[in-house]
Amino acid sequence: MADEYIKEGFERGPLLSLGEATQQRSAVLSSYVESLTPTERTRAERHAETISQQGDRLPTFVALTPIAGHQENPETIVHALNEYASQKEAGPFTIILGLNYPSSQRDNPLIQLNLSAIEDAREFYPQLDIRVTEQSYPGATTIGRIRRDLWNSAVVAADQYNTEGPYREVVGYNQDIDLITLSPHFIKAAKEHTLSRLVRMASVPSIWAEGFIGGTFTRTKHAYDPRYPNTSKAVLWREFTTRQMDDNYFEAGVIIPFTAYAKNGGISGRHRLGEVLTLMAKEGNPSAKKIRHTPLGRVYSETSNRRYVERLHTNYFDDIWAPSSFSQSDKYRGKEDQLQDISHDRLEQLVYLGWQQDKDRILQDVYKIIDHGPYDEATIQKLNDLASRKLHIAAEVLSRAIGLPDFAESVERERLYTPRMLSSIYAIEVAARSYNKLSDPTIKAPR
Repeated sequence: MADEYIKEGFERGPLLSLGEATQQRSAVLSSYVESLTPTERTRAERHAETISQQGDRLPTFVALTPIAGHQENPETIVHALNEYASQKEAGPFTIILGLNYPSSQRDNPLIQLNLSAIEDAREFYPQLDIRVTEQSYPGATTIGRIRRDLWNSAVVAADQYNTEGPYREVVGYNQDIDLITLSPHFIKAAKEHTLSRLVRMASVPSIWAEGFIGGTFTRTKHAYDPRYPNTSKAVLWREFTTRQMDDNYFEAGVIIPFTAYAKNGGISGRHRLGEVLTLMAKEGNPSAKKIRHTPLGRVYSETSNRRYVERLHTNYFDDIWAPSSFSQSDKYRGKEDQLQDISHDRLEQLVYLGWQQDKDRILQDVYKIIDHGPYDEATIQKLNDLASRKLHIAAEVLSRAIGLPDFAESVERERLYTPRMLSSIYAIEVAARSYNKLSDPTIKAPR
């Protein structure tokens, strides 16, 4: 099976795969569509028809972005589209914007302003394939429901409005409208990444027969906003510490092949938070086992930190990313210029009060050594060196990027005793396991 055949099918031809694998992909989408509730299916088919009427067959890369039409700033929409227009060597791709709003806001003039801004962007960026769906919801709804309806519409469009032969894989890119930066070669890299996985899959007959690849996280972070320097520094620190424990996954920026989306049952409409992460983490599903949790390298995206700006005054980080903080009508949308930055004192408070938890994140790799061994002098030295190096890097970030030199100095002082403390914990672990003759691996040293 020639790699060039796969590449040709991925970018231009009707086939991404051969024989039974292609038929299975098409069958998975059709089965998923049939599993939708009557209301979901009717809605998806209506929007799929709208999508198909606005352009040709969907290409292999589709960016899917919901827009709160009754609140969003038209300038935010135009800025995001400009980032897509700046893509280099991307080949064909489509942007589907899901304009949504409560039924009670149907006459809100901002909705028409946003639709007009999208039409203006179409004229200004003729190279972009921009398609729009519009959906109102009676009463309150969830972001899970909004994204599910948008993705379902795209899946139906890929499945039912396919007039050029068997289904070829379409990769969906989950993104927010407050996109600030998209690396110029992002879409090119995402396509190459998907292609390389397909080629590797084709080399293993048992996997190729199944015919599916899972989703991939991409490198995403919140952008620094000079209007809100203290909030931006607080967010930078938070993301630095979570990244140390390999736990910095953004739902904005996930790429998911439509077959993997369908095979995992789609996004849950019940979720007010974590709707895409839940989809990516589903267990007991063959395609879920192939999901990659290593962010796509080389390229990245940045989104707005406006949610933090509006809420860090009275909330801590964990409170911001709670289901109760999300609704269809969030206060920060369209009001970025009216928001107030947190004070420097508040920045210090957020960092100081969260330090113990942050230190645990920074030393996550060290704790893994304690938990898993091996148990010898060389490992103790590795433990000391790793803990010292990680705390030093944290102190540098606090001093140079966050602007808290006094706290950075105290973190540097922790380099003197934290490794020794961890070595003591390690010694307790070794003694406990030795005493129990390693018969009970559940014994853990106290932290």
